Amino acid sequence: MKLRAYDALMQPYRLIPEFEPFQEAAEYVLSNHHHDAHRSITRRSYLSFAFNRGRMENLVERYDERLMKDANDWLALYMLSEICSNGSGLSPDVERTKRAIELIKRLAKVEAKRFKVSGEKPTKMSDADAVKISREKGRLAMQYVRAKDYKNAAKLYEEIAPLDETTQAWNLKEAASAMLKMDNKKAALRLALAAEEAPAEARNDQMTHYFERHMGDIFMQLDEPKKAIPHYNIAVEKTKIEGYVKDTKSALQEAIEKAGE
Repeated sequence: MKLRAYDALMQPYRLIPEFEPFQEAAEYVLSNHHHDAHRSITRRSYLSFAFNRGRMENLVERYDERLMKDANDWLALYMLSEICSNGSGLSPDVERTKRAIELIKRLAKVEAKRFKVSGEKPTKMSDADAVKISREKGRLAMQYVRAKDYKNAAKLYEEIAPLDETTQAWNLKEAASAMLKMDNKKAALRLALAAEEAPAEARNDQMTHYFERHMGDIFMQLDEPKKAIPHYNIAVEKTKIEGYVKDTKSALQEAIEKAGE
């Protein structure tokens, strides 16, 4: 009952001058709701509200203090890992990126204990658990890229690729990109070809554009212009943003010329 009440109160609390009632409600929902998707939505709402009220620095101080008291404080890790990962309105910072890696790792360990189901260990991971692991490790892989730790990024992206069909091609593409940054063209080609064979990126047209455009660029860097052409063609079809269309058509023309077609 209390959980439902606080969940419902978050909306009217947005309309009052005080910040603390919304914060109290959000923290209660985050700490007590059992559905990961609802926690994620609540966290985004909380951070958006804090940003709009100019309270992001206060949030960092608040959760840093909680971690000083308890290094395994789940709520503090949950909030700070997101703030350090995505900035949440704070200026980009190399040290924050490094900290994000540390926080996401610590959060994963704490969550493994916090949300562990009693009883026998399941012999097969549920689809929901696989998607959650893919999403959380994907955040970590992204931080490795930002920290220019391309080896760990590539390893992690390839590891999580089979866990979720909707992001499998994307994660393999990201692994290929990381390998290219290490100038490992053989591994990059293997991963790019695997991304082509994976279920197509189809979450929405703009995501498909980004995927296909990046795949085209990867094949161009691998001196495979013929492989790049179909990806650029799809990328052009999947966006209505004029600048993207123009840039992708230019890349397509370059691929056609290099392929001798």
